Amino acid sequence: MKIFLLSRTDNCNRFDNYLNAVVVANNIQEAIDIHPSGNNDCWNIKLNGWCQKADVAVTYLGEAADNIHAGVILSLFNNG
Repeated sequence: MKIFLLSRTDNCNRFDNYLNAVVVANNIQEAIDIHPSGNNDCWNIKLNGWCQKADVAVTYLGEAADNIHAGVILSLFNNG
C-alpha cells in the first residue's frame, strides 16, 4: 500500500469544503477514488464538499506500513 496526498486543482477554497487529504491506496487511481470524508458514497452527492475527480492532483508520499489499511489518514476541511 502507498500513501498519497490528494489536493484540489480547482482553486475552490470556500468554506465547507475539503482542501486536501492524505490517503492510503494501492495506486493513483484508487487514491483518486477515495473521498476525503472517508465515505465514498459522497461521490453521488452533488454538493459533497470536494471537487470532481478530474480536479484532483495526486502526490506520492511513500509506502505505508503493512498494518495500515486503505482509506483516509487525514483530511483538511475548511469549516465555515
